[in-house]
Amino acid sequence: MCTNFVITTETSTNEQSLSTSPKAVIVGRTMEFGNRYVADGKVTILPKGEQLYSYGSTKADHKYCIVGVNIHVTNDDPNKEDNSPTVQLLANCLTDGLNEAGLTCGSLWLPGSEYMTTHKFLESDIPVYLFTNWVLGNFSSVEEVKQAVNSNDYRFFEVENLPLPLHFPITDKSGKSIVIEFSSSDGEPSVYDNELGILTNAPTYPEQLANLNAMLREHKFSPYNPAQVPCSIKAPQGEGYGLAGLPGDPIPASRFVKTAVLKQFATDAQAGYEIKNAADAKTLAYHLINAVDLPKGVTRYGDAHSSDGSDYTQWIVVKDLSHGEFQIRKYDSPIPYKIDFETISQLELTEPMFIDVPQNADALSLIPNH
Repeated sequence: MCTNFVITTETSTNEQSLSTSPKAVIVGRTMEFGNRYVADGKVTILPKGEQLYSYGSTKADHKYCIVGVNIHVTNDDPNKEDNSPTVQLLANCLTDGLNEAGLTCGSLWLPGSEYMTTHKFLESDIPVYLFTNWVLGNFSSVEEVKQAVNSNDYRFFEVENLPLPLHFPITDKSGKSIVIEFSSSDGEPSVYDNELGILTNAPTYPEQLANLNAMLREHKFSPYNPAQVPCSIKAPQGEGYGLAGLPGDPIPASRFVKTAVLKQFATDAQAGYEIKNAADAKTLAYHLINAVDLPKGVTRYGDAHSSDGSDYTQWIVVKDLSHGEFQIRKYDSPIPYKIDFETISQLELTEPMFIDVPQNADALSLIPNH
């Protein structure tokens, strides 16, 4: 039940190339799930160089340093040490991240995904659960990722006993964005340009666009109250009637439409709502996230007699691709925490670093030490 979106600031002209490029690119993402292995994920820093990687190759030589969110791993086998290869490999598995070159990639749930399967991994084989690591460790731009995925030099596999139906939004600091899905019966990847900069879950990205277009044909959404209101309403009792019919439920297709419409109006430069800098873009990112935030207990599993939990917004991340900043906020605290690559470089890491995100602060004091 995740939502991913891209916000770019106003463009500036490069006189030498006569081209335009965004001044800042911000990516926001929510993680809705019900499994504590995702909720308890840590901020994970993977330094460049050799990293424990896949079944085909025990080591991978990453070109870029990465910061992201991993999955929480516990060693259920008392005979294994916590630093055993299997446990360490899973601890390095990223659900979302940003690399020092300004490339970001996340993994979002997509039921119906189909991958190749194999019992023997080659060095060029990429397990799907490490796809985000592979992208962020090896590439600096969307174009590089597209070339690699379409080159037939790599095969992407689902690991036996680890079914993960996922698709992947990828954005670089130029503002270009793509979606990679595995929805064909032969397990081959499909790469879509994502000019809209929005992604949720099922259905596939092309189907999401088709649904959005159908919704926009049916509803002429506007940020203004309409000149004529429905007969059932005697007089507008406030603003917002131009958005009547905008989906508010949490299903993926509705969140796709809602985020796309809100983002369009909130970044309408011609009407004076220009996003001028990274700070403004990050502020907007949190407001868009709040519009799809999901509390515990709202979307429950099973029924009233057998429910054993619910999906909820376990964490959210806001990534500043232009300035190498990674922000995260977890469910139990409304306060975001941040780290950037300038700080990471000063750590001079040679091994992965795992950082717990504080969750015990609900507000900060206006007067320090009181």
